[in-house]
Amino acid sequence: MVTLTDGAVAKVKDLMKDSNLGGPNPGLRLFVSQGGCSDTGTSYPYEMSLEQEPKVGDEILELEGLKVFVEKDSISYLKGMEIDYGETHLGKGFVMRNPNAVHTCGCGHTSTPKNQ
Repeated sequence: MVTLTDGAVAKVKDLMKDSNLGGPNPGLRLFVSQGGCSDTGTSYPYEMSLEQEPKVGDEILELEGLKVFVEKDSISYLKGMEIDYGETHLGKGFVMRNPNAVHTCGCGHTSTPKNQ
């Protein structure tokens, strides 16, 4: 469904440690919302947040010891996604690669899926 590179897993674990996130099952939440850079009504920005625990209906993945909560309504938009973290001379951050996107904005955080 979703994969995280070793770099992304390490960065999320560092962020979780630095955030002092409590709760019995902390993890990374992945979801999409409508809108984004091209806001044509068919574009969906990728969202990530650190959460104390999953929400009802979440699909829960275990990746390299990291819990990943995928919002139920977002599963079809995130299928096949790879999330990486990198640092270059231009900056650092998470990079989302979605093989099911027919269009991705310049920042790489908003896409239009094939099924739209």
